[in-house]
Amino acid sequence: MSVDAVSPFAPSLTLNAHGPLGINVYGVATDDWNLISCTVDYGDGSTKITKITSSVTDCEQSYTCSSAGTYNVAVTLTDAGGNQKTVSQSFITGGSNFTPVVPKRILDTRNATGTASTTPVTANGVVQLKIAGVDGLPSSGVTAVAFLANESSGTTHVIADLDGFYSAGGSSGYNSVAQTRLLDTRTAKTPIQADISV
Repeated sequence: MSVDAVSPFAPSLTLNAHGPLGINVYGVATDDWNLISCTVDYGDGSTKITKITSSVTDCEQSYTCSSAGTYNVAVTLTDAGGNQKTVSQSFITGGSNFTPVVPKRILDTRNATGTASTTPVTANGVVQLKIAGVDGLPSSGVTAVAFLANESSGTTHVIADLDGFYSAGGSSGYNSVAQTRLLDTRTAKTPIQADISV
């Protein structure tokens, strides 16, 4: 009779983001024993324990963080042979947090605010605008900004007012989506008059 050697217990851990604040956790055992429990510490004071009754060597959990940010996620796996090990990884949520600011004009091609020229922008033209470290924005860690832009078709001046920025601090989650145009007054073929709200 021969006895096979037991594989070493060296669990692996995979973390994936789902949505702006969600974490998918996948822990896998690597020895010849089935798992009996899986404990996940999500790094924000929350811990979830999964008791495993079927013959499996992996563990899956999903969790939603209360706010965006970076978390140290630790998974402790225990197998039927009494082996226990903890593996951990740093996790950054898929979304960022929004910090509102007092609206401030950051671009106005009429008077060279935010740009080096007062030349109107041509159709399909590009305006490069420095954001990081400008007008109270942090010089690093900003993932996106929110601003109101005014422009029209053809050669025209462009104006943009800053409303806030997204980063690891703040209170509102953000998740990027595919760019979609919500408003285009050209399709109605009726220009908006001065001092009129849309």
